[in-house]
Amino acid sequence: MNMSENITHSLTTVRPLFPMKRRFPGEPLGCFEEIAVILLEQYNGAITLTGTFIMIVKIVYQ
Repeated sequence: MNMSENITHSLTTVRPLFPMKRRFPGEPLGCFEEIAVILLEQYNGAITLTGTFIMIVKIVYQ
């Protein structure tokens, strides 16, 4: 599975585990999982993220 499929796969499998609450601008981000989901939602597999981030996501959501 290539990187973009991997990100899309992460999106479909992780999103239900971490329901997102809408934040006010400037409100501090919560746990890493929420930050990862936000990044995955924003990029939606359309761009290449760094290998390090991909590895972290794989570890967190394994």
